[in-house]
Amino acid sequence: MFRNFLGIILPLLPGFVLGFIASIGGALVAHWLSERRRRKEEFNKAAAAFRNSFVPEILRLKYETRIKGAACDNNIPGFLQAGMVDHHMKAFGIFGAYLSKEERCRIDKAWRKYQEDHKSYNDKDTALKEIETFLDTFASLK
Repeated sequence: MFRNFLGIILPLLPGFVLGFIASIGGALVAHWLSERRRRKEEFNKAAAAFRNSFVPEILRLKYETRIKGAACDNNIPGFLQAGMVDHHMKAFGIFGAYLSKEERCRIDKAWRKYQEDHKSYNDKDTALKEIETFLDTFASLK
């Protein structure tokens, strides 16, 4: 009887073990893919918040629009400084956590240039061009 039992079970054992291993492998791959998707979604949310933090400045400079909650200074460097202090720094800090070391260095360099140079922007076109240049550097991180 025991021999009969072993005669039935032993041929099935490799298939069972392989099935078990395949199930574990499939679960690991599914977990890896869902984790990757979750990280990408978080990155995209932080990136959108960062991009959107520049919308008031772009609208003001491009169309001379007044945005509720945005600084309305006619002095362009002062206007850009107010935006930087109010919401750019916060968005930059949050977004920076999702970047690799290399990407962080690239965006830090562009951020420092934007931070230092904004004081010398005396006309809207130059300021708008520099913001767009900075956001182009940001867009290349994707």
